[in-house]
Amino acid sequence: QRGAWVALQNLHSLRMGAGATGDGTRLYVVGGYAVNNGFSSSSARNEMTTTCPACTAADAPAAGLAFTFAPGLPRAGEPVRFDALNMGSTPVDLSWDFGDGVISDSSTAQNAAVVLSADSVTHTYAAGGTYTVVLTASNGCGTVVVRQAVTAVQYALQLDPPVAEQTAPYTGGGAYAPAAAAEVTYTLRVTNSGNTVDRFTFSIGASGNWTTTLSAWSTANLAPGEGADVTASVLVPAGASGTWNASTIMAISSGSPDVYRSSTLMTLAPASASGRIQHAFIPVLLR
Repeated sequence: QRGAWVALQNLHSLRMGAGATGDGTRLYVVGGYAVNNGFSSSSARNEMTTTCPACTAADAPAAGLAFTFAPGLPRAGEPVRFDALNMGSTPVDLSWDFGDGVISDSSTAQNAAVVLSADSVTHTYAAGGTYTVVLTASNGCGTVVVRQAVTAVQYALQLDPPVAEQTAPYTGGGAYAPAAAAEVTYTLRVTNSGNTVDRFTFSIGASGNWTTTLSAWSTANLAPGEGADVTASVLVPAGASGTWNASTIMAISSGSPDVYRSSTLMTLAPASASGRIQHAFIPVLLR
């Protein structure tokens, strides 16, 4: 019966066509009986036949087949729901090709695809990018294919250098004279390494005992691949001879605040003009 499933009792097999090969116009039903959860034929072939009517336009998958997905701009790693629409009244088999190597049909799923119902699935893209999703609806009377682009957004950034070291200028008058206050500056560069426009904010994490300031607290909107510089200044206090201080600068994605990078600034206050702590050597006469 076209358009519906009909339960057939004691069914061993179905064969379409005339004879062993078939011409696609007749349906042969072979009787059988259940044995150990399987079927065993009780006769060579019981040719109860019926003529299969020819396909009409109404029997084929609907030409208006379409699908929607949500959210409309998903993030990489976020599940995306796909719903097939306008499939018509004729039963069809659906196959989803998500464009990243994952394919799911009406009843089975591979990898990250999850079947919700006969016409709905979810899929998660592992990486950002634009993918062409292909939905295929088919039955014995035809096939309809629709395509649509889906962009998975990925927020990412780089902050360079990740670690930087500088020595403050020596301002003392002698080997152990206290140095006067001095300022050390660092130039950091943040780069948008994601696949969408993003703006980045800066913050100062741990700064030790020395004052650290920034020339800016955020960037303008940066396109993928674009970068911007920020200057960090560390004030080395007077009397800080021969000591280190570590300051941490954070760059944070505005589109996704859980995406960030840090840079550690290591600043040395020298104890001598050479930038190294001097040692006194006392000669010892051995007898």
